[in-house]
Amino acid sequence: MLEAASCGLLVVSTDVGGIPEVLPPGIAYLAKPDAKSLTEQLFEAIKVYDSISCQEMHQIVKDTYSWRYVAEQTEKVYDFAMQQPSMNTLEILKHALSWGPLVGCFAVVFQVLEWVLSCFYSWLMPEDEIDIVRNFNVRRYQVNP
Repeated sequence: MLEAASCGLLVVSTDVGGIPEVLPPGIAYLAKPDAKSLTEQLFEAIKVYDSISCQEMHQIVKDTYSWRYVAEQTEKVYDFAMQQPSMNTLEILKHALSWGPLVGCFAVVFQVLEWVLSCFYSWLMPEDEIDIVRNFNVRRYQVNP
């Protein structure tokens, strides 16, 4: 979708998942995930097709996205994830049970299975036998990327 918009093409898509977050408003026509809504959005896009400037759409996408911007946003997500408290095993199992009687039981079974496999893999390849990557020198990289 991003490449199509960058080439000056109108994008018609459903508004599910992360799709509405990909393109800035006015670049994409978003429909509910049903045939009627999708058809309506296609007709709307066809109506304005001749009045859309390919260069203008390309510039909007270019101004909105860059690799630096993507990297900064990814770093923010990682920083947020690292600040979240980690749950211990009992809390994880309680949380899984809160999903309901059927799904919760399946989740607990999978959590226990994951723990057993983790113990097996730790026995198979002990942590002290794993090669450690040396620290990345950020300052040196900033001087000479």
